Amino acid sequence: ALPLVENTAGKPPLVENTAGASLLMEKPYLCTGFDVYVVGEPCIMCAMALVHSRVRRVVYAVPDKEGGALGSKWTLHGQKSINHKYAVYSLADDASPTDQ
Repeated sequence: ALPLVENTAGKPPLVENTAGASLLMEKPYLCTGFDVYVVGEPCIMCAMALVHSRVRRVVYAVPDKEGGALGSKWTLHGQKSINHKYAVYSLADDASPTDQ
């Protein structure tokens, strides 16, 4: 999780993004613009949670041939019917993006 900078003047909180820059956010919508780094490829349930969280990109290291939802078995993030898209990178194939 990204650290919130203490709000001392009654202003909206500052949130540090992945590049270390501070963003002034009135009310951040879940994880908008965040990057997620995981060891194992997310399953369908976790991949949908990432959709609903509005992450910007997901990077995983170990594919899951039996239940992976981001390229190994399914490509949930590339479905046209979902209302949010995020980039997916697998370190197993030299960090090239999968279908978006």
